[in-house]
Amino acid sequence: MTFNLTKEEEKLLIELRKNPDLGTCVFEMLDIVGEDLGRIELADEAEELVVKNIRKTGRELLATWAQKRANKEAEQARKERDIRAHEKKSSNGIRP
Repeated sequence: MTFNLTKEEEKLLIELRKNPDLGTCVFEMLDIVGEDLGRIELADEAEELVVKNIRKTGRELLATWAQKRANKEAEQARKERDIRAHEKKSSNGIRP
């Protein structure tokens, strides 16, 4: 079976593959309006599920952001350390 995806749909799939925990959150949200819709009787129950899922998704987003930020900073620190290690020394070679 062949699907013709829009660029936005392709980007979404790529990002969900990179971040499977967020994909789980998305599927849980879709369940609320899909399968769970038949078993949820009250608006309060639906609201509770939605709020709970949004909080979980927020935690996942922040954790992903923090990890990526930490990786970026660590990479930058490695680059700076490598640059300093290869700098020309200004010493004339005489020890005090």
